[in-house]
Amino acid sequence: MAIKALGKIIAEVEEKKSAKQQAAVLRENHTEALKQIIWHAFFPQVEWLLPPGKPPYTALDKTTDQEGKLYSEIKMLKYFINTPDGMNMKDLKREQLFIQVLEGLDPDDAALLCRMKDKQVKIRKAALQEVYPKEQW
Repeated sequence: MAIKALGKIIAEVEEKKSAKQQAAVLRENHTEALKQIIWHAFFPQVEWLLPPGKPPYTALDKTTDQEGKLYSEIKMLKYFINTPDGMNMKDLKREQLFIQVLEGLDPDDAALLCRMKDKQVKIRKAALQEVYPKEQW
């Protein structure tokens, strides 16, 4: 069975109208990588250290079949947010690294990362609280 792209999972969640339906999709697709995506997109203390808007990158062709690649690239997110690793990196280097990551991902996953950076992921707070009750959203 092929790995479902995290971008597709989030798109499926966003299509649901109610928090209960969104929570059901999140639970059904739960992985540590999905939890990391949610955390980076919604946790209040996460500050992205990249300029707003779409970066100048060339998206991969869909036929390259990179749907599972974001799962292994999750570890790179620490360089793009307010962590010691991210804050110790020069802005230009951070932006170049972000573009490199985007250019190696499935187009849906690359678009998801851009939306996460700009705080444009649309999941209801009630859904997050239901699935991750110990977190402070």
